[in-house]
Amino acid sequence: TAPAGGTVTTFTSPLSVDTVAAGNTDDQGANRSVNITLGDSSIDNLDQAQDVKSDTGFVVGWFAKKSGQITSANFQAPTEATDTGRALVERYFTRLVPETVVFPGDAVGVGGSWTVDARVTDDSTMLQTTTYTITGIDGDKVSLDVKVTQRPAVGAITADLTDGTHTLNVLNSNTTTDGHIVVDLNQPLPVGGQIAFTTRVVY
Repeated sequence: TAPAGGTVTTFTSPLSVDTVAAGNTDDQGANRSVNITLGDSSIDNLDQAQDVKSDTGFVVGWFAKKSGQITSANFQAPTEATDTGRALVERYFTRLVPETVVFPGDAVGVGGSWTVDARVTDDSTMLQTTTYTITGIDGDKVSLDVKVTQRPAVGAITADLTDGTHTLNVLNSNTTTDGHIVVDLNQPLPVGGQIAFTTRVVY
């Protein structure tokens, strides 16, 4: 079983978010464009603190469908951003994309649940399934329980060990997860809550 918690690096930034509705913003059926501008950001890894400071004004944008599904994303770094600063923002926000809530096409009420599948690219490529369950509805605000499971996209990897090159097969993949968020149906990002999960893969 994957342990809960673990070593976490926290990236924090105030955000300014603009959403522009359009009849057809791309060729994949998106109907709105979202631009997120970072303010004065910080990170609790002191070695990267100055690089993160250079990211003020960084713009992360994406096209999304009415359901919330993101069809494409783009990054616009300020000229002052360092290479490390750009890479950090791109990594954190690329990781955020699979966590955006995608609502089902059919009507769903309190107690209803659905799943969303996504491919997550980070240090290794994972297939992620997120299960959402509605715990409350208050006007345009929807409270959701969130459960995440992950598994490697490939069943084996090649590793160079001290006694040569070996193929390591996946024996087990397990995710411990705890999440609860609040979504305002008029906003592109959740307005409250947290999603935490740890995945352990045994080769």
